[in-house]
Amino acid sequence: MPKRKPTIDDFIEAIIARDEGMPYPEVLETFELTPNQFARAAKEHGSFIHFIEGRGRKVLEALSSDPKRRRELFNMGEEFVKQQYDRIQGKIPGEKQSIFHEGTLVHPENINALVYYALRFHNQELISDERIKLIEGVKRIPSGFSKHLKSIGLGGLMNRGFGTKKTSYLTVLEIFDKVFQRKTANPSLFDLNQEEHLHRWEVGGKASQSYWQNPANVEETIYHILIEDFGDSVSKDRRKLIRTINGLPKRLKEYFHNLGFGSLMNSGFTKGKKDSPLTVLEVFDRVYQRETGDASLFDLNQEEHLHRWGDKFMAPRFYWQNPVNVEEAIYHILTENHPELRSHNRSEVIKGIINLPLNLSDHLFSLGLRGVMKGAFSKGRICSPLAV
Repeated sequence: MPKRKPTIDDFIEAIIARDEGMPYPEVLETFELTPNQFARAAKEHGSFIHFIEGRGRKVLEALSSDPKRRRELFNMGEEFVKQQYDRIQGKIPGEKQSIFHEGTLVHPENINALVYYALRFHNQELISDERIKLIEGVKRIPSGFSKHLKSIGLGGLMNRGFGTKKTSYLTVLEIFDKVFQRKTANPSLFDLNQEEHLHRWEVGGKASQSYWQNPANVEETIYHILIEDFGDSVSKDRRKLIRTINGLPKRLKEYFHNLGFGSLMNSGFTKGKKDSPLTVLEVFDRVYQRETGDASLFDLNQEEHLHRWGDKFMAPRFYWQNPVNVEEAIYHILTENHPELRSHNRSEVIKGIINLPLNLSDHLFSLGLRGVMKGAFSKGRICSPLAV
């Protein structure tokens, strides 16, 4: 520890030496500075510019105009960060530290080292370098993971690890994963292309509401979970995929909830579309088109297609408030099941309508028009075959 009061020249020379590559611990020892003294000097380096001329002045001026270069001053090195954590945890006999030194959370490499070391220090299941064992270990992490991180001394990181932005437990796990990849040359624990992988939306508890406000997260989750459910063999085969979707259980909302879409369907969709199976399938279709270059699964001009209004589920109320949707559903279903109604010959169409079954309500319901007949027509015309 320093035994004398450092001078302005000490601070300036220490900053320059660190900028030129002298390791952080060596800078402290050489210029007899505490970590907090060096951190404050580095943050206030601009005030030292007028005390120096020549090359040193140019270094300080360059640091003032280059935030990335300035940040490098705070890269303490993995061992220095680990020693801090050991002192805070009381692991080093006779040495105690209450909080991290100033500047520790400024540099991402310090944060990386801290997260990786702290999680392995307190969680035996995360010590393995074998990818599959580590995935199993992460899955055993309790749902109250945020509280766990604070209990092991990472509360400061959670609150201000990246400037003023709070750090989520998922971000902490992603940091751990990044260091794991670097140290072991393994694929990411979250790499969905690997047979064994983690889901970002599941680890450490259910994903936050903010996670679902990112459309990319919603798309990735829906497409991946449904492909896992359908099986890879149908994912690129339009006919098999449509038949698989049409074969899903009738209570589709409950089915999607059981797959783990409950939080997503409530927090990831806009008002009026919350909890909508149709919206789930539309998101899936959007990614499917992008991945395969195929036409939309809902394209009624394709021989094999899905109906947005659902053969196995009721379209949401908002869907039938659009007259275009009502017209499309009724005309398509009737002409698909009774091709004679597609004729441009008026007499043939009239004949086709006359020949429809006598119990017309039941027949229209059986064709899949129950939803539109209940949701699209005004009072007094609800469920009316004539309105259809």
